[in-house]
Amino acid sequence: MQHTSLEDQARTLEATGAYRVLRRIAPLLLETQAPRDQTRVGLFLDLETTGLDPACHEIIEFGMVPFVYTLDGRILG
Repeated sequence: MQHTSLEDQARTLEATGAYRVLRRIAPLLLETQAPRDQTRVGLFLDLETTGLDPACHEIIEFGMVPFVYTLDGRILG
């Protein structure tokens, strides 16, 4: 049995036109070091839904990306 890489498998699926494969975002290194007591961790949140009415629509995709920021609001990474 021949083994193919995950990236090759993703390309094969995408080539059919029936699939879209999402890839992991590589974490970014902090651009500026700051004292730990001067930083906080936040979370970007993205929801994709089938509509705006929570009574009859549903969440179909959920994404989160953590980030570090300083107390004065600068995003470090």
